[in-house]
Amino acid sequence: MKKVRDVIGIDVSKKTIDATLYNSRQHAVFSNDEEGYEELIRWSKRHLETSEYFFCFENTGNYSLKLSVSFTLILLNLTRVERRTRTVFR
Repeated sequence: MKKVRDVIGIDVSKKTIDATLYNSRQHAVFSNDEEGYEELIRWSKRHLETSEYFFCFENTGNYSLKLSVSFTLILLNLTRVERRTRTVFR
């Protein structure tokens, strides 16, 4: 496993997700829906100087299931783009 340089810790609730960048201690709140997940990804990329990071959150049943599925689909889409363009996404 590559050396991870930062962690995005997420607290999932029914209506919102709170995210904190571990090293810089930045915090933001997003809606717990598709729009919120996409904004979380954009926010993370904007605030992190590295591409070597991971998201960490507790399984809270139905509240975190949508987030897990969405992240899986986003990862699959990034993998498809990577194969087409030969750009490396980490």
